[in-house]
Amino acid sequence: MTINDVEYLSELFVKVTDQMIIQNIHQWNYTYPKQVHILQDIKNESGFVWVENGIIAACISLDTNQDSQYTQIRWHSDEHLALVIHRLAVHPDFQGLGISKKLCHFAEFYAHKMGINCIRLDAYSENKISNQLYLALGYKQADGFCYFHGNDVPFYCYDKIIGK
Repeated sequence: MTINDVEYLSELFVKVTDQMIIQNIHQWNYTYPKQVHILQDIKNESGFVWVENGIIAACISLDTNQDSQYTQIRWHSDEHLALVIHRLAVHPDFQGLGISKKLCHFAEFYAHKMGINCIRLDAYSENKISNQLYLALGYKQADGFCYFHGNDVPFYCYDKIIGK
């Protein structure tokens, strides 16, 4: 992810949000994610893009920043250091091609490269596709919920222990 990608990624997030709203999934709104999040990912070198046929098809942010709500979750691993998946988004034109799965595999590779053996994330409970994906990839639902973006609907929390 580079500064040259900011405008396109901002549009990608809007299109993904539009698509989720059409599907009655109110995971994100137009206040999140925003350009400021993309710029922060670039600054922290935590943002990555997936390119298909020369076009950015998806993005993901990977870092060790855990939301304060994560302290209330009963995780499967008591590791304090975990790689956290944020803002995984696939452009609607590229959905259904397995890109989310590939990005999750990349996250595992990246965690291994960093010497981290635990990955954590949260997923909107009413987004059946993302929840099914994480379970199929071996993530386990932790005990507890998070609430983000003014939502009354919970976000499930998942973790996966990977080999070092």
